[in-house]
Amino acid sequence: MTTVVRDSGDRKRTQEWLASFNECLLTFGPDPRSNISSLTAFCGDLLVASSAFYVHFGEQKETWGRWNPPENWDPGELSEGQLLYESAHRGMLEPAVIRDLSRSEFAHTDPSVLRHN
Repeated sequence: MTTVVRDSGDRKRTQEWLASFNECLLTFGPDPRSNISSLTAFCGDLLVASSAFYVHFGEQKETWGRWNPPENWDPGELSEGQLLYESAHRGMLEPAVIRDLSRSEFAHTDPSVLRHN
């Protein structure tokens, strides 16, 4: 990873980011789901997201990590039209970052998005 530091403010933010990432890694234990939840929370915070999720690509596509899910969020089965299902089904290898969920295709198809606006 290459990081370009432009000024002392950038340097301080980079040092804070590295310290936070190091702290996240130091919490790792033998439980992969717990480790993934820690990474999911770190990424959600880093991206200044309102929520963050990690979908596992096992026999069943299921949410292993979630950070700050919407109130009353139902992690039940992922189904067609839902953001997490579609992201997993498309086989995305890169994180999906949606800046304005209300303007995405999921604003009309995902029951969780509809319920939580």
